[in-house]
Amino acid sequence: MRRATRTAIAPLAALLVLAAAAGCVRRPALPAAASVPPQNVVRRIAIDDVLARRAAGEAVVIVDTRDRIVGPMVKDAVHVPISRITSWAKTQPRDTVVVTYCNCLHEATAAHAVLKLQQEGFTNAYALLDGFRGWAAKGLPLEIRR
Repeated sequence: MRRATRTAIAPLAALLVLAAAAGCVRRPALPAAASVPPQNVVRRIAIDDVLARRAAGEAVVIVDTRDRIVGPMVKDAVHVPISRITSWAKTQPRDTVVVTYCNCLHEATAAHAVLKLQQEGFTNAYALLDGFRGWAAKGLPLEIRR
């Protein structure tokens, strides 16, 4: 940076620091938390948060969205392939806490399921962060269904 440019910027920077200290510069207010998530925004939930909610007695429906299950799945999860998530949603109360999971990177199928659930009016639908792999890596209960 040339010396003339630095010399010109220094007074402006000092002015901004003084204005901020005097309270003249305000941060924009954060919007109030919405009770209903915006459409097309996939909320994700950490495995530990799911466990904490269950430990607190909250009813949480865990949904395995994989098309086919080869091997284990999360214990007590409901298997609803992504292709049937909309019809399944029509049979569930809209205020149900639903946590979807899959076995793909970045929870892609689970996130798609959350979007479909939101379109059906669900306000408490989440994609499980790290999905099935994360659940299994923590040594949490799994089951094999026959």
